[in-house]
Amino acid sequence: MPSNRGRPWKEVRAELLANSAELREEVERLSPRHRVIAEVVKTRASRKLTQTALAERLGVPQHHISRMESGAHTPTIETLDHVARAMGCRMEVKFVRERGGSRTAAVG
Repeated sequence: MPSNRGRPWKEVRAELLANSAELREEVERLSPRHRVIAEVVKTRASRKLTQTALAERLGVPQHHISRMESGAHTPTIETLDHVARAMGCRMEVKFVRERGGSRTAAVG
């Protein structure tokens, strides 16, 4: 495998994804989780909160925040709601229709 040293990450990522259907599927599967984690980190930083300060607001050890933000722990919806509230926010969940997906009939 040629060295990727010095190449832009976006270029390397695009090449890897183009060459592996399995990798594309895994990235797609994990994508929502990573977006949620990124949103937690971004919101915490914008509120000028350290991991320690957020942990204190939640009444948990700092390493719980670190594990969540690193992806080592996947938080529940309830935990994410508590985290949002501790940062002075509310959480919203949104379902977006797949591109090109067919519409399903309502049951009821």
